[in-house]
Amino acid sequence: MASDLAAGPLGRLAPSMQRLWARQLLVFLAAATLLVLAFGAAWKLANRPSSQPLHASGNLLVNPGFQQDADDDGRADGWDMGPGAELGDWLIHPQDGGHSLRLTGSASYVRSSRVWVWPGKRYELSLQALTDSDWPGRLQLVFLWENSRREVICRQESPWQEVPARQWRRLEFAAWAPQDAAGLALLLRPAGDQPLYLDDLRLGEQGVRLEPFPDYARAALAFTLDWETAMGGLIHSRSDDSYDPTTAEQRGLAMRQGTEELLALFERYDVRATWYAAGYSLLPGNAAAQSFSGDPAYPWASAEHGWPNDRWLTTPWFADDPHGTAQSHPAWYFGDLVPRLLEAGQDIQSHTFGHLYLGYVSPEELRRDLQQWNEAAEAAGVPAAQSLAFPWGASLGLSDAGYEVLEELGYIAVTRTYHAPQGRSQYWIIPPDDLFHLYTVPGHPRLWAFPDHYFPAHADDPAWAKEVVNRVLLERGVSSLWAHSEEAVSAEQLAAWEEVLAYAAERRQEGLWIAPLTDIVRFRQDLAGVDLDSEGSGHQLQLTVHNGSDHVLAGLTLTLPHPVREASLNGAPYEDFRLDQVRLPALGPGQRVQLQLVLSNWEPAP
Repeated sequence: MASDLAAGPLGRLAPSMQRLWARQLLVFLAAATLLVLAFGAAWKLANRPSSQPLHASGNLLVNPGFQQDADDDGRADGWDMGPGAELGDWLIHPQDGGHSLRLTGSASYVRSSRVWVWPGKRYELSLQALTDSDWPGRLQLVFLWENSRREVICRQESPWQEVPARQWRRLEFAAWAPQDAAGLALLLRPAGDQPLYLDDLRLGEQGVRLEPFPDYARAALAFTLDWETAMGGLIHSRSDDSYDPTTAEQRGLAMRQGTEELLALFERYDVRATWYAAGYSLLPGNAAAQSFSGDPAYPWASAEHGWPNDRWLTTPWFADDPHGTAQSHPAWYFGDLVPRLLEAGQDIQSHTFGHLYLGYVSPEELRRDLQQWNEAAEAAGVPAAQSLAFPWGASLGLSDAGYEVLEELGYIAVTRTYHAPQGRSQYWIIPPDDLFHLYTVPGHPRLWAFPDHYFPAHADDPAWAKEVVNRVLLERGVSSLWAHSEEAVSAEQLAAWEEVLAYAAERRQEGLWIAPLTDIVRFRQDLAGVDLDSEGSGHQLQLTVHNGSDHVLAGLTLTLPHPVREASLNGAPYEDFRLDQVRLPALGPGQRVQLQLVLSNWEPAP
């Protein structure tokens, strides 16, 4: 054997060369062994059961099954359906009344309603798709990330994914929410002209979701009133009855009567409303003939600007004050009603002190008026205002400096903004075709504009008001129904109010949060200060929640990847959970809690 080796090619080499070849052969064999071992390890890693990222269960999409079509126009509520987009009946799970969505044509598309998102979190859409043609098609998803103004700040297009012919395939798309993202809309579009069918759409958020509403709610509704006395707005009316002290007094008494009626109704249905008080509504009287806001005259309150005459060009704004009391002049001062509102848990906010047209006032006039409101509020035991209802339902014309005054004085919300559908769209803070989501005022990201619907309580108003309630739940959004307290006096008006209040109260069991407008905005504002950390895998999860806001946060609700089987809070048993959600106890400013959870298996419905 030795001679055979010596006679071979290696044996004919010099001893030094033999040693070199031997070393190179050993290095090669060692490297090959390492490659084999690395490949084996990589194969095992790739093929072992992976730890899938956790996603909060449920479905963030509005009307994901395309089943709701309130106006019966063949188009799914909550979806912007472009040309060639229509409801289909080819279903992944056949069911009575079920629908898929059919896109026909390369210019066709469908866009979802906006959903509320957190910056830095991952969002994943999964769906089933097929085409009924003989050839496969393709589908693309565009993530449209929006800021708090509902303006698209980032557009992310997915790769095109193949849709098979006559066979359902699940497609998945994912993206991370960019900085400053507050909302997400999804745009789905096909390649080619053959019909594509989409079904079983699910949008999820990675990790544990901090819900935008408390106490397991999924939408919020406010009832709000413009609360004015004869002096606080009615004497300055821009309608044909100005200037008429007698009419103003009659309306003031109606405002007072409506307050009594509404308080009884709100107590019956456990509703805390927001009362937007003109300043004189807070006064118990003015027997001492005190002057307010410097006893101004406002030359802008002229016939040129919509008043029936020019009386206010030279007449001081508060000249008609009878200098009496709530007892001697009940139409002019409502201060005796303020304690009753506060005892009933009602929220009192600002309608300006003098019921001013804010598009015409200077920033200094506005500041003086709002400070006067706060002074009257303090004397009445009412907190300083944080939200404002624009008098005459018109924000148009208010300067950037005027909004700065609002922010400097601690306001976080405005409502009764101008959104009339006829013209002058340059003044819309909230467009009239979307009165179900919060917007921020341009240039003032911490000042929220709250949408509203005027409810004068005529006999035919409850029907559409109920649709507002339905729509706010569908959109998982917010809105307000508002009126003057004088519009809750007649038998017809009271019947309309009771019908709508009863209907809204019933929808609480479906996740409707009825709360003062200011509370709704403050809760949303404070969520930005909540820190949420999670650890664990499988069905063991530990959460740390920190309230970094300046306010007590009650009812914080978390949505989890699976239903909760067991829970403990700071080491003690905890039972405030339902299915896949848990509600935390009230957290004070700076408070931190730890939640230990054992989750169970469950496949959520779409």
